[in-house]
Amino acid sequence: MMEEMCYIVATKHSGSLKGEHGTGRNVAPFVEMEWGNKAYGLMWELKELFDPDFVLNPGVILNKDPDVHIKNLKPSPAASAIVNSNCPSRDVTLTPRQRIAVYREMHRLNTLPDASSAEKT
Repeated sequence: MMEEMCYIVATKHSGSLKGEHGTGRNVAPFVEMEWGNKAYGLMWELKELFDPDFVLNPGVILNKDPDVHIKNLKPSPAASAIVNSNCPSRDVTLTPRQRIAVYREMHRLNTLPDASSAEKT
């Protein structure tokens, strides 16, 4: 079922299998399907060139095990309330992306000429 879904997204609709961080092992068996043989081979060449001992994120994204996405599954933390209580944004009304957009707009507005001082002259 997972392979069929990946085929539909990546091949049939030319989509991306990754939209967020933390998806490496889940999509590792399907990276070649998404990117094609040539790009996948190049990824392995770069990995072997820059990380010949495979110590950086071993088995994440590039993994020759076709079943890696169903091995060593970890359940959601039982104490999710404890995990969520440490979230720095939990009591904030804006999401991190919204805060970035607000900050960007504030910065843009601060770079505009001051209309009130122009009126006084």
